[in-house]
Amino acid sequence: MLANKRWLITVCIAGFIGLFTFDQWIERTELPDLTPATSDMVYDRNGALVAAFLTPDDYWRFDADIDQIDPKYIALLVAYEDKRFYRHKGVDIRAILRAVGQFIKNGKIVSGGSTITMQTARLTERLSTGSFVAKLRQIRVALAMERRLSKRDILHLYMQLAPFGGNVEGVVAASYSYLGKTPKRLTFSEAALLVAIPQSPNQRRPDRQTGQARLARDKVLRRAFTAGVLDADGLKAALSEPVSADLKPIPRFAMHLAQKYRKQTKPLTLDLDVQRKAEALFSRTLRSFGKDISGAVIIADYTTGEVLTYIGSPDFTSEQRNGYVDMAQAIRSPGSTLKPFVYAKAFADGILHPQTLIADMPARFGQYEPSNFDGEFRGMVTAHDALIGSRNIPAVVILHKVGTNKFSALLTRAGIDLTLPQNRDPGLAIVLGGVGVSLWQMVQAYSGLAHNGQAVSLHEQAQDIVAGTQFINPAAATMVAEILRTMPAPSITQASYVAYKTGTSYGHRDSWAIGFDGRHVIGVLLGRADNTAIPGAFGATLATPILFQMFDITGLVKPKRSLSGGSAISILPQHLKQFGKSEDRRNGVRIVFPPDGATVEIYPPGLVVEISGGTAPYRLVLNDKLAPKLYYERSFIIPVNDAGFYTLSIIDANADVSSKHFRLK
Repeated sequence: MLANKRWLITVCIAGFIGLFTFDQWIERTELPDLTPATSDMVYDRNGALVAAFLTPDDYWRFDADIDQIDPKYIALLVAYEDKRFYRHKGVDIRAILRAVGQFIKNGKIVSGGSTITMQTARLTERLSTGSFVAKLRQIRVALAMERRLSKRDILHLYMQLAPFGGNVEGVVAASYSYLGKTPKRLTFSEAALLVAIPQSPNQRRPDRQTGQARLARDKVLRRAFTAGVLDADGLKAALSEPVSADLKPIPRFAMHLAQKYRKQTKPLTLDLDVQRKAEALFSRTLRSFGKDISGAVIIADYTTGEVLTYIGSPDFTSEQRNGYVDMAQAIRSPGSTLKPFVYAKAFADGILHPQTLIADMPARFGQYEPSNFDGEFRGMVTAHDALIGSRNIPAVVILHKVGTNKFSALLTRAGIDLTLPQNRDPGLAIVLGGVGVSLWQMVQAYSGLAHNGQAVSLHEQAQDIVAGTQFINPAAATMVAEILRTMPAPSITQASYVAYKTGTSYGHRDSWAIGFDGRHVIGVLLGRADNTAIPGAFGATLATPILFQMFDITGLVKPKRSLSGGSAISILPQHLKQFGKSEDRRNGVRIVFPPDGATVEIYPPGLVVEISGGTAPYRLVLNDKLAPKLYYERSFIIPVNDAGFYTLSIIDANADVSSKHFRLK
């Protein structure tokens, strides 16, 4: 009796020591790194994945937030892999005994005894399963994990590390690769496929072994039905779904922005749906322009400054197009796209009106003598028509009156940081594109123009909206907007309420088109990344069709109000009837003969012209044709011998103009 008691005490002590030793063995277990490197991921305003990047070890391994995983996947995973997951402490003794019994009975492995925790332990240490030592280590780490981690944490790790073939790891990366979608909303069929693949990832990859993938999926579904996870109708529906053999590309949109913000967790303001459509359109269109043509597109909401679409190049990976160069930030000549701002400044200063007449005639400012793009002169035109026709000389004449320093200050307040050649002071040529700007800056400035002259700060990440400065008064901004809305739209669209302006930079290097509707502003730039010329390139022919197609993608928004482009000239104040003329004409150039509206007889050797005032030399334009010589006297004869109606204009050295209409007989 005493011996039995001693034996029992010895066994208890030995058992206690054994349990204590085992407990300490588990407690002293050094866990592997439980924070595996995950791919940098960039999201849009709605939480959609814009772009992802490979981990340092070249895996697609996405963070797996359980709240962003469809509960159906977790239910199927537990039902198939580890039905007592929430009850055991890392090792399921019943499952191990069952696996051993099946092995003895069948002479081969029928089922494994690994729990989800044990599989997670194996994945964290990249352990093999082919040796007793490895299995023992797996059990030890699993038991230690259960002591230090919650079940939620263990699931999180498993869903990050589960292998899905190749360099795809984790359920989120697998869902994008094999289903083309986030795992937030899955069908039972899709969830079952994601459960099945990690059991034998390279043999069950849908893109390589579609049949094997389907058989494995069906096995998961049937076990889920047995476990009561889905009913008979659900099983039938899930089994009938096909398994796609297409490997879906990991999202890689807005790559220039994504690269910039890949290390930040804050979402971008982009709208992925619009971004995706815009990129497809832009890439498809530019393929027909040549293999080395690049460009950029920005779509923004000018009421908030949020950038909805950002395309830095048509193909980020193209070496021939130098796709890595972000053309949206490249400094380029803007061509004529700055002209609306000088008109806005003149409107705001009260020296110009849309119906004011202005001379489209030769002008000289010191050594600078601007010319029109087509080499022709239209005579006296309204400011409205001069801007619509993008006439160079009227724009320079207006800028000369406004002043280059005031104009450049206005552009700065509008959001344009001018890059001047060799850091020179701004000259009159800036209004024709003789300055460097970026597409981002131009879209920002046009946003302010569309926003009633209030500066708008573009941004790619959510931020508090701060009201910008009023860089031009609302009336002037509205007048310019209404003029630009009368620009003829291309035949590809029916939209008649887009205000836009085109531009072609010096040497045909870049083509521009920037416009706005009732909410959006869109900028399009086409050019070579190395800034070489594109012969025959014009903003109106290359960039404008793309601009309007982008508006169609975005969804055109009509402006809330539309004002007249200007009052009738008959009610304008005297000083606004013709630009450059004042009510006091004593010092200005004036045609004395022939009188306005007169009928004059022709006598050889031609028509006598007499002028007063102004500053020599004088230029003469007769019926829109420039005379080849300069005149320094105030009385001269021009060789005219044909009867008919004539318009004569005299321009002096200060670009002051006098015109008369008469008839010769």
